[in-house]
Amino acid sequence: MKRLMIVDGLLTSPLMAELKTPLVEQIAAGCHTKEFAEGDVLCHQSDAAHSVWLILDGWVKLTRETLDGGDAVWDVLGETHLVGLETLTPPFTYTTRAVAVSGVTALVIPHTALRHLIDSNGEFARLVLKFVLRQQQDERLEIEHRTHQTAPQRIGCFLLKLAGTPLDGRIDLHLPFDKGLLAARLGMQPETFSRALAKLKQETGLRMTGAHVQMDDADALRAYTCGACSGSYPCHGHAT
Repeated sequence: MKRLMIVDGLLTSPLMAELKTPLVEQIAAGCHTKEFAEGDVLCHQSDAAHSVWLILDGWVKLTRETLDGGDAVWDVLGETHLVGLETLTPPFTYTTRAVAVSGVTALVIPHTALRHLIDSNGEFARLVLKFVLRQQQDERLEIEHRTHQTAPQRIGCFLLKLAGTPLDGRIDLHLPFDKGLLAARLGMQPETFSRALAKLKQETGLRMTGAHVQMDDADALRAYTCGACSGSYPCHGHAT
């Protein structure tokens, strides 16, 4: 039963879901689940790679050290996302520090097993390349957002991705992590984020009480937010 649960967990990843069943089962044979508490470090920047983690539940913050010794937030990843995938190419080291920002359940995938599959299985190597290129497209879209979207629109974009496609047009959700981290992920200072959030509420009718977000008409948020984006709605990819 545990093996089946690991296979099911792997299939939540967009990358793994494209693999044929025997290959998924081969990867599953070397995997195990692990729980991380808030604040636990999965890996440090520049460490030699030993694992790739598939997040089943919770959120993981990726940061890079700045020249003055601080931390710049690079990304915040939630369930179905892979942490450490970049280590499958030389120099096989982690490019970020990964820290749990909530309780996290993850599948631990041995780095050596994935490296071996890339070297020995053309289908897996092709899918990894396809997945990495898709991530690069998402990163280019992120740069576009920071260039062309206003600060309120960038907050709205995050909320739309987090909400998915509401069936009845209503948004009712909780922010998965604190506003300070969200501001850092969106490239804003806390005071800029507060002003932008106030503007977003004024323009769209969005309501926020603490971490609770509500909106009666998601289309109004989409109309306000998506005009400065070359992507398509509903959004794909993660909510950040």
